[in-house]
Amino acid sequence: MQPRCLRERLERALGKRPVVVLLGPRRVGKSALVRRIARRRGMGYRDLADPETRKAAKGGAERFLEGLRLPAALDGVEGIPALFAALGRRLQTLPSGSFLLAATGEPRGLGRLVASAPERVEVLALDPLTQAEQSGACFDLFKALEDPPTGRPPASWERAFVTGGLPELKDLLRRDRDAWWESYLATPDGRARPAEAARERPLLSLLAEEGPALLNKSAWAKRLGHSLAWIHSTLERLEARGWVRRLPAFRSPELGKLAQQPRLLLFDSGLVAHLAGTRYAGERERAFRTFALLELLRHANFAGFAPYHLRTYKGRTVDLVLERPDGRLLAFRIRATPNPRPADLGDLPWLRERLGGRLAAGYLVHAGEEVRELEGFRAVPLRVLWP
Repeated sequence: MQPRCLRERLERALGKRPVVVLLGPRRVGKSALVRRIARRRGMGYRDLADPETRKAAKGGAERFLEGLRLPAALDGVEGIPALFAALGRRLQTLPSGSFLLAATGEPRGLGRLVASAPERVEVLALDPLTQAEQSGACFDLFKALEDPPTGRPPASWERAFVTGGLPELKDLLRRDRDAWWESYLATPDGRARPAEAARERPLLSLLAEEGPALLNKSAWAKRLGHSLAWIHSTLERLEARGWVRRLPAFRSPELGKLAQQPRLLLFDSGLVAHLAGTRYAGERERAFRTFALLELLRHANFAGFAPYHLRTYKGRTVDLVLERPDGRLLAFRIRATPNPRPADLGDLPWLRERLGGRLAAGYLVHAGEEVRELEGFRAVPLRVLWP
């Protein structure tokens, strides 16, 4: 079984909060991680996918919680908002580590529970596997950036891009992965919904082709021949499932007025490849950028860094800005060039000039094999994403 590098952060949360909630899309590995942690901590494990268990929880959430031996791990709590309400009523009396909940997407009722006592609930998200996890290792990427490795990655990034990070897809052939994704898209909540899948497919494909796409509902409605209301409701549904993730725009008084539209990207590069039909002819730069960005976002999640993109109204852009808990920033430019030069830094020098000491470091992630110093920035090969 592959290691899950979020486990350390999740265990720390259980040591501080009475309720910890683990979210993520279907088949990302939530149940396996929750069972593993439950065994380690001696928690009672209940799977609400079991019909009788789910019936008991929906029929009387208060009685269901009273009958549990604490600490308890509850898997599959989506679709039972009464359970979150019942937890909220006893939240102030629970000791740390009382409940570990796992849910697909963003379940109804969770927002109200968090709002009632944000200091007593922690919500974490489980992403697909990183290349490190698939290789059987966890490491601190941001320390590795201080002394990055050189040479070729141990695996082809092109193959890694089309394979993606869902645990079940690692050893499948391309045609079998395509069949798996078709089944996955047609069963968004575990039940077959082919008509709904067919309606959503054009928007998903657009996000795959343009990702990370700057949010523009009007343009998308016109291109797809739908109303703004349909675009809005469909995006809400896709984000609630965890299939689409939102990268918010960075704000900073030192930079003046910045564009505030978020960027949207699909949660896994394997899904992007499946929908866009990427074979790299003319698409190498987009594929490389998507793959590297998703990997960086997953490592940022392990570290608890807040991710953003940056865009000015005058056209300056930074692919990824990460805010550390101490408030200092890391900035990334991603380019598929094998031979990085100063021009490939894009707007990183401008960002450093404006932010001064608040910018802890800036990196150019590239497709070559060498580490280079370019005008005070470090150009690091994609190899750094592997242990």
